[in-house]
Amino acid sequence: MVVVMTCSFSAHAEEDSLAANLKGLELFLDSQMEAYFPKHQLAGATVSVVFEDQVVLLKGYGHSDLEKKNLVDAANTLFRPGSISKLFTWTAIMQLVEDGQIKLNDDVDQHIAQFQIPTRFDEPISIRHLMTHTAGFEDALIGTYARSETQLVPLSQFLAANQPKRIRPPGKYIAYSNYSTNLAGLIVENVSGVAFDRYIEQQVFAPLGMKHSTFSEPIPREWEMARGYDTALNPVGFEYLHNVGPSGSMTTTAADMAMFMLAHLNGGALPGKASSRILEAPTVQRMHQQLFTHNEQLEGNAHGFWELYAGKQRVLWHSGGTTVFHSWLFLIPELKLGFFISFNAAQASAIPRALSIAVLEYLLEPNREHDDQAIDGFESRAEEIEGSYRDLRRSYTKFEKIGSFGTLDFAIAGDGVIALGPRRYREVEPYLFQEIGGFENVLFKTNGSGSVTHALFGAGAADKQSVLTLPYSQLALSLAAVLVCVLGVLVTLLRPRKSLRRCGSQRLANATMLAGNLSVIGFAAAFTVALSSAGNLIFGVPNTVYYALLLPVLAAFLTILCVYFAFTFWRSQDHSVILKLWYTTNVGAALLFLSLVAHWNLLGWQF
Repeated sequence: MVVVMTCSFSAHAEEDSLAANLKGLELFLDSQMEAYFPKHQLAGATVSVVFEDQVVLLKGYGHSDLEKKNLVDAANTLFRPGSISKLFTWTAIMQLVEDGQIKLNDDVDQHIAQFQIPTRFDEPISIRHLMTHTAGFEDALIGTYARSETQLVPLSQFLAANQPKRIRPPGKYIAYSNYSTNLAGLIVENVSGVAFDRYIEQQVFAPLGMKHSTFSEPIPREWEMARGYDTALNPVGFEYLHNVGPSGSMTTTAADMAMFMLAHLNGGALPGKASSRILEAPTVQRMHQQLFTHNEQLEGNAHGFWELYAGKQRVLWHSGGTTVFHSWLFLIPELKLGFFISFNAAQASAIPRALSIAVLEYLLEPNREHDDQAIDGFESRAEEIEGSYRDLRRSYTKFEKIGSFGTLDFAIAGDGVIALGPRRYREVEPYLFQEIGGFENVLFKTNGSGSVTHALFGAGAADKQSVLTLPYSQLALSLAAVLVCVLGVLVTLLRPRKSLRRCGSQRLANATMLAGNLSVIGFAAAFTVALSSAGNLIFGVPNTVYYALLLPVLAAFLTILCVYFAFTFWRSQDHSVILKLWYTTNVGAALLFLSLVAHWNLLGWQF
């Protein structure tokens, strides 16, 4: 009896504290925005907060159009929530599950007639794997945006023409995948017999009264669309994402998002409006349950939502971003609390998460008691953990592999503490670390010999890299190879004419080497220039890239000839050892460069 009363008192105290903090939330957000806007040169933002059965805060900040000086109106100004769109796709999937038209364990191919997912592993990809981002696809971003309405194509056509490779067996690791969600959207189309956009409009937007929300593009002219701004606050045109609509083409207002949050927090319908029901209460409860985690010690995926724990409070969340809009949403079903925020400037990419975490801190005041003492054996484990990791969400077989240069670099930061950039994590169990001053956990996976192979998070995973597989190591090797080729060109061009052999074979060898070196140097220069405009690859591969990729093909052909000449040089008695060594070094540098080019899928046209 005492225990029950104590728990009841604790729960009521927590609710009272939350209610009190909610009253001061607007002032708290105002102070945060006052700091963020001038510091980061932001344009505008829109916010909605719901609690129990009502909207408790709906507010706009800054401008929807800097030139016209239009202010953001949270009820009417439209923003692009990016991947938060996925929550609507997963809601639609759960509607079909609820109606008995599909099952989460269904083979994806069972519901797709337009094309077939390639068979590579014993286990087929299920809808469950799509929902948890564990299907095993490599990442693909090139061509996902369109420059105009005329470049938009039907969903099935785009997905058939842009299938990513299957890299790992399904159900093993989380690797965030837009393609997976787009397949889910196609399943919604095929099973319902209604176009995806129309289905969401009829089955989600209309019941909830979300009158200013759409997945279609372009949006109605009369709607008030916030302009997106690049890092220099230059306006960016409307971003056409309809080719991958189910994963990110939604346009909405903070007021409409409040309706969606209220439905999810109140058993699938708006409070007091039975006609607004989009899901039955048991289905909502199921959707909010964990569906996959890398390990029971970590957060995971809850039927499309991601999990985190603010102290002991379980939070469901999803983020979203286009090139210029950045958003965050979180729900706390147990408290019937929801929060949505979106910014319309590219430099705000990290702010929605940081601000959402700050709001959670303010509202919940989570208790972070932990032991500051390092766990026995930390030093030996930390030495194994320390190093660079690469996110499994990357391309493995395509040209865009070159875009996965970034690494997650973990370093020892103190007794029992490791660092990932500015973040600090304290070890709470062997190989399990909790973020200090934050809510993220990371678990390091080891193999049979005790070596760390992966860093596992609630919403992703990364594999540990050896020194030679690090992108920057390979970049250093590439630069060294190019430098040797540059020296080869200079030596060939500056060598006195009388030092050149008169025999035709050496003249041909020198000419071949010169052409090969120039091809390597030309490609290195051309690709460096191309990388400066890599952002345009989201619209597709420009012709200049096709032309630039001719150079490594030419260099490969010429290098093969140079290898032949190197063999003839060493077999001949007519050439000095210095010439032989120099020629061989040049060939070796070209081979090294080409091997690295091939590693990054740049030898040929691998799109």
